[in-house]
Amino acid sequence: MKAAIISTAVILAIGQYSCLDQIDLPAPPGVEDALVIQGSIIKSTPSVIFVLVSELFDFTSNTLKPVNVRLVEVMDENGVILKIPEAGLGRYRIEIPDGSPDFSVEFGKSYQLHVVTRDGREYFTNYEPLYELPVPDSLSMEVFEATVVAADGSLSTKDKVRVQVYTSTDIPGMEDRARLKWDVERTYRVTDSPPGLFDPIKVCYLTENVVGANLQVVDGNDRTTDRVDEFTVYESTITSAFGEGMYVNVYQQSISAGAFEYWRQVKLLIERSGNMFEPPAGRISTNLTNPNDPDDDIFGYFYCYTQDTIRLYIDPEDVMSPPPSCPPPGGVLNEAGDCAVAVCCDCLSHLRSTLAKPEYWTE
Repeated sequence: MKAAIISTAVILAIGQYSCLDQIDLPAPPGVEDALVIQGSIIKSTPSVIFVLVSELFDFTSNTLKPVNVRLVEVMDENGVILKIPEAGLGRYRIEIPDGSPDFSVEFGKSYQLHVVTRDGREYFTNYEPLYELPVPDSLSMEVFEATVVAADGSLSTKDKVRVQVYTSTDIPGMEDRARLKWDVERTYRVTDSPPGLFDPIKVCYLTENVVGANLQVVDGNDRTTDRVDEFTVYESTITSAFGEGMYVNVYQQSISAGAFEYWRQVKLLIERSGNMFEPPAGRISTNLTNPNDPDDDIFGYFYCYTQDTIRLYIDPEDVMSPPPSCPPPGGVLNEAGDCAVAVCCDCLSHLRSTLAKPEYWTE
C-alpha cells in the first residue's frame, strides 16, 4: 500500500445514534480512486452497526465524497453474517435489539467487516474484539491561566477550563488492562434575543461535538497502576458558551489494541500539525485489505466498543461568570441589518439545537 496522508473521518457514536464529525488531513496527489471506510459496532440497547464509505477527491479542498457500494456486511467469529442496509448516501446502519435471534453483539466475541464496491473491489478487515468497559468513577473541573503566543510573538494569558476523568482500567475477566478512548460533547443553554418586537424569546439547548485537540486515548497497559486519574479529556477557553450553564458529556470507550493504535496515530498527526487543517507528515494505519490487490489504496478503520457516559455541569459562577451569548456585544443586527450572531436571532438555527431541556439537565 502506498504511503499517504489521508482525510480521516472521525465517527462519534453517541448512545444509539451515530454522529459524524470530520477531521480533514490532506492527501497527496497520486492516490486515485481510494476509498475511506469507517465503521463501528457499538454495544448498547439496542446495539448499532454503523459504516461510512467515501472516496478521496479534490485534494486541495481536503474533502471526502460519500459513495454507495454493492454490499456491506458484518460477520462474527462463528460465521454468522448480517447485511447492513443503506441509510443514506455512503451511510450504512442497523440497530440490533437485545436477544436478537439473527445476530448478537456480545462481549468476548470478534467481528469482521466485508465491503464490495460497485466495480467489484472487495475489502475485508481483521476480526475486531468487543471488550467490556471499566465504568468511569467521576469528573472534576478546574480553571487555570494559559500562556498564549500572539502572531507578533508577544505573550498574554487566557482563562481556560479543563475537565479531568478518574477511572479504573481493569476489564472483568481479563489480564490486560483497558485501552480507553474518550469522546466529548458539550451542551449549553442559550436564550436568544430576536430583533422583531413581537418575536418570542426562546431558550435553547445547543449540543456540539468536541474533536481535534481534545481527542484523547490511553493504554492502561502502559501505566504503573490500574487507574487513570486526573486525566484531561476536555479543555477550552472560557467563552460566552459557558454564560448560561453547560454540561460536558464524556463518553468512555474500551477499544482493541489495533483501534487504539489507529486513534493514537490520528491524535499524533493532529498535534504534529499544530492544528487539524495543516498538512502533517505521516500515514495512518488501517485494518482493511483487498485480498485480490494488496497494493490497492484503502483507508479507514473498523472496530467494536461499548461506552459509558459521565457528565459534569459547569455553572457560570464556576468559570468567573462570563457574559451570555445573547445579545452579542455589538447588538443583534449588524450595520447591514443582518443577524450578527445567528443563534441570537433564532437559537434554533444551530444544527443541534432544541427547545426541549435534556433529561439529565437538573440545574
